[in-house]
Amino acid sequence: MSIVATACTSIFGESIIGISIDEILALDESYMRDLLEWPVSQRRRNASVFGLLATKNAIESYRGSEKRYDFSDVLLS
Repeated sequence: MSIVATACTSIFGESIIGISIDEILALDESYMRDLLEWPVSQRRRNASVFGLLATKNAIESYRGSEKRYDFSDVLLS
């Protein structure tokens, strides 16, 4: 995992404490952009949302759902 992914995942993890599962599932790249307070290059976009993507998939797995998210589900066009 890259340094960017590790840092963004850590920041994301701290930010979702107290947020409902349904609110987390509604988050996308715009949440990460607002949260980070520093620009993310085009090359690092996937890394910046990796924690969000992994969390959404973990929630779906916990719920027993077959649904799986990929980067196209969380990145903005």
